[in-house]
Order: sequence, then structure tokens, then C-alpha cells
Amino acid sequence: MVQEPILAFISKKLDENYRLATPEEEAKGIDGFIGEYSVSIKPTTFKEKIGIAEIRPSGDVVVYYEKKGNEIVISEIEELTDKGKELVKKIKKVLRPSLEDFY
Repeated sequence: MVQEPILAFISKKLDENYRLATPEEEAKGIDGFIGEYSVSIKPTTFKEKIGIAEIRPSGDVVVYYEKKGNEIVISEIEELTDKGKELVKKIKKVLRPSLEDFY
């Protein structure tokens, strides 16, 4: 299960709480929450299925990951809603700070 380590990692960077989805939320395609944002967590191979089967992830954001040996590597974070844009912006700021943040 990769959902909890990914949620824990991102929420720690953002200084937010996280929780796993309830069975009802999982049935809607949501894997968990970071603060008030719903998150879907999918392997990068899921993107191939989107075009073929018209399957779309749910939630405010989708986090794509790859497993490389014993490591989980976050490869992309995509907003799915306007609310999700806020979360992506926050994540980018803490994971990839720009030089502007140092001046």
C-alpha cells in the first residue's frame, strides 16, 4: 500500500494533517486527504489507461508515482479541480523552492 507513505510525505512537507479515505470515499476514487484536499494516488501506468478506457481519477489532485526497487518516487502531481490548483501550488513551493524564495 503506497497511499499512506505518499500522503504522509506530502502532508509533512506542507505541515498539514492527512487521513486515508473511508470505504465510501474510496468507492469514488479518492485515496485520502491532505488537509481539506481530496487526493487520488495512481501509478504512472494509470495514465495509459486514461486514453484507452476514458478512465479519469477523482479528487482535487492526482499524485502519480513509480516504484523503483524499495523506493516510491512521486513523478507528477496534477490538479483536477480549481481547489486542487491551490494544493499543487503549495506542493511545488515546498518541494521545488525557487530562488525568489531566498531573497
